[in-house]
Amino acid sequence: MPATRDQYQQMRAAAEQAIGRRYVAPDARLRLVRIVVARLGVWRLRAHVAPFVLIGGLWGVGAVVAAVPQIAAVVVLGWALAVGITWGVRRGHYDDDTTARRAAARRVGRTTVLGAGWLGLAAWQGAWGWPAALLWAGGYASSAGWWTRHHIPTPPAVAPIAELPAAPEVPVLEPADPAPVEPDVATLWAQRIGAKDRVLAGSMLTGYRKIGPADAWDIHLNPGVHATGTAIAAAPLIASGISRGIDQVTVDRHPSGVADKALLLVVDRANNPLQRTNPHPGPEKVYNAKTGYGAIGIHPDEAHADWAFVIPDWGLAGGVIFGSTGSGKSTLMTNLAVTAAYTRCISVWAGDPQGGQSIPAIIRRATWPATDNDEILLQLRAGVAAIKIRGVHNSLRNRDLHIPTPAEPGILLILDEIHKIFIRGSEHAHLASLIAREGRKAGVAMIGADQYAGLPTFGDDSALRDNMMAKNLAVLRLTSKSAKGMIPGLDLDPSDLPDVFPDGSPTSGLGYLVGSRRTAPFRGWHTPAADAWMAAAPQVELDRVTAAFIGDDYVRRAERVAATRAEQARMIADFDPDALAALLAADPTLATVLRTTPRRPARPTPAATAAPARTTSDGSLLTLAPLAPVQAAPTLAPLDDTPATPAGPRPAVLDTPGGARIYALLQAGVTRAKDLIEQSGVGKTRAYEVLTELVDAHLVLDAGHGQWALAPTPTRAAR
Repeated sequence: MPATRDQYQQMRAAAEQAIGRRYVAPDARLRLVRIVVARLGVWRLRAHVAPFVLIGGLWGVGAVVAAVPQIAAVVVLGWALAVGITWGVRRGHYDDDTTARRAAARRVGRTTVLGAGWLGLAAWQGAWGWPAALLWAGGYASSAGWWTRHHIPTPPAVAPIAELPAAPEVPVLEPADPAPVEPDVATLWAQRIGAKDRVLAGSMLTGYRKIGPADAWDIHLNPGVHATGTAIAAAPLIASGISRGIDQVTVDRHPSGVADKALLLVVDRANNPLQRTNPHPGPEKVYNAKTGYGAIGIHPDEAHADWAFVIPDWGLAGGVIFGSTGSGKSTLMTNLAVTAAYTRCISVWAGDPQGGQSIPAIIRRATWPATDNDEILLQLRAGVAAIKIRGVHNSLRNRDLHIPTPAEPGILLILDEIHKIFIRGSEHAHLASLIAREGRKAGVAMIGADQYAGLPTFGDDSALRDNMMAKNLAVLRLTSKSAKGMIPGLDLDPSDLPDVFPDGSPTSGLGYLVGSRRTAPFRGWHTPAADAWMAAAPQVELDRVTAAFIGDDYVRRAERVAATRAEQARMIADFDPDALAALLAADPTLATVLRTTPRRPARPTPAATAAPARTTSDGSLLTLAPLAPVQAAPTLAPLDDTPATPAGPRPAVLDTPGGARIYALLQAGVTRAKDLIEQSGVGKTRAYEVLTELVDAHLVLDAGHGQWALAPTPTRAAR
């Protein structure tokens, strides 16, 4: 066992005393070694290790003898001498015990003879193979007695621990009244959801389990009465029935796929993934090219909320987004545009009738941007033209579906404020309906966004609405209280979605995703870099066949955008050159646009009076260009003096104030729809309704491109 502190001090003193002399006794040197070994705690194993050291050393010497047999005799003699010297050193330990000394002498002699014999064998047969096995086997057998006499000391037994006194008895407490327990989900379901005359009467919950952070149950529906789709559409009512928020409850298809079952997922407020901000993984990581879906956020069970882009064997998918100001609608639209652009097989077009203010990041980077209804009309016409030429191309290639690729990309037109575009009876609505119905096979689709979920948003065209919603629909928070029941397949009032979470954080991006895969609450990605990603997104150009077929509307789109920017900049300069200088400093490309874009010819105007002047910041005198006088509207006939009409029954539209005014303007030579609306004072929707009725009455012709004209040579009737 290791040396004690007193033994260590004694050995150190003896060693220092011996070192001070010229001659150091062997015992002192040995003690020095013992000091080091004892401190390492291995001295107690020295007797057990000795046979291994002896056998290993003998094996090493045998290897040398096997390699050089000529020195075998010398080595054997050296072996005998070494053993003899060792015995001479050790025999002093047996001076008082003659019997032990004789036994030790016999062991030394036996070791000497056996070792010398093995060295001779090694010189003859080598030190490996069976000679080595013989050495180790014989060494172990010869060392058995040594190990018996030098065993490791057994530690002293530990004294038993005294028995501890018995613990005092625990006093018996009177049971307190149990705290009230909130009814569990299954109980609430049975009382409020599955009971008679309830939303899913006859249904029940079974098979509770955990799926991610959500509590999950199997919903067994009443066969023949309710189906999976019924339960999914009733998700908001289910959330109300079990006293949970809309963002906490998800009703999904059952894993078995049977129609009389569904899956219920409920998350706790504290662990609701929708309540935290979920960073966007990056535009290159959210799109799955194999499935054609891209993640736009997460669901309560932390699964990705997927938006369909290019569905194999189906085509390019469009979609609709409803959301009010602050709901995250613009961010979601930007994320969709970014994902589409980064696929590098979709050409992103964008239209915003509000001058590009609603979706500025998309407008700035879209392959074809439009900031007014006239340019959007050109986009819609181009989409219809692409459908036609690609139908011919597909026919020649014996295929039914255009598959978007970087060489022949799809066209995704993203439109905001669609209620200002899809006017009832307008060419915009007609072309949009064609694209929504027929575009998927040709790789042409639209994503529309608005703040109102009613059918008038789609120009009262249910086919347009249903086809745009066929694969993707995102419903964010709306302020309108009349939106309930307007969304097919979802009994949800979007105004019920909260504007803040219980902790006070905003709910931007929270809503319902109604898709081809699942209908469930979701929250869009937190994307502070959305505008930067959009600015760096690739601009995907159309293939030459499609671009050439569309013609100048597509090829010269950049020229029109530049001309519009130049005219806007010159208008600002007419009022304040300093403001233009600031714009040029912020955007150097604007200077290039002004240099390369000629000024549009001005309309001849009557002589104007002296224009007002003012002094600019640099001291120069600035004379402001006079504004062109507003062209006076033609004099309208009194409302009770209606214009002449064709022979036959008088159309009822002419007996309305709006109809009479618009028809009078047409007779006065005003043919542009925009001018008709402005000069008649009739709302845009009502104006197009009047024009449609006049066309039906054969009084007016739709000349296209936003132009209207009187029917040729009408026969006047007596009033």
